[in-house]
Amino acid sequence: MNKEKKEKRFSYPLLGWILLWTAFGVGLSLLFKFRGVSAPWANGFAPANFLIFITLIYYLTRERFRNFLAQRKEQITRNIEEAKQAYEQVSQEHQKIKSRWENLQKELERVEEIIQKDGELERNKILEETQRQIERIKNEAEFTSRQELKTAQAQLKTEIIKLALAKAEQILKQELTPEKDTEIQEQFLKEVAGGELG
Repeated sequence: MNKEKKEKRFSYPLLGWILLWTAFGVGLSLLFKFRGVSAPWANGFAPANFLIFITLIYYLTRERFRNFLAQRKEQITRNIEEAKQAYEQVSQEHQKIKSRWENLQKELERVEEIIQKDGELERNKILEETQRQIERIKNEAEFTSRQELKTAQAQLKTEIIKLALAKAEQILKQELTPEKDTEIQEQFLKEVAGGELG
């Protein structure tokens, strides 16, 4: 605080002298110029006035300029820190997203494997069921064929017996006379009686 006050006390008198010197130089230069007087030493006032002006601006704005630079430096430092934090957050989010993506890919591969295994199991089940149906239909067809064959054989035997009986009856009717009929009956009774005795 005391240093700042000393600098301000020092700069005001100096500022007054600089302004006075600048005004004197500008006035003298204008005077010689308007009068048309050529004074080589008067030409030295222009560079001197410029240097005085620059010095004046420096003394008037040095604290503000220093404060501006300090504030700008703080702001840039703060912006860099915020950018670093934002970069770290983005990097963390990127890592999270990358990790999630890798997990999703692994999960997708696992689901594909499960679907493939389930598909194979389902296919095997369907094949086994189809095989069982084929065996059942085959067995039923074989059973039905055997039954139909037995039925056909029985019907054929019945037809053969009927035909044989009909043929035998026809032959008997043609060859059987009343005398032969009596003879056959007697012979049958003898055989039956002989079989009972023996």
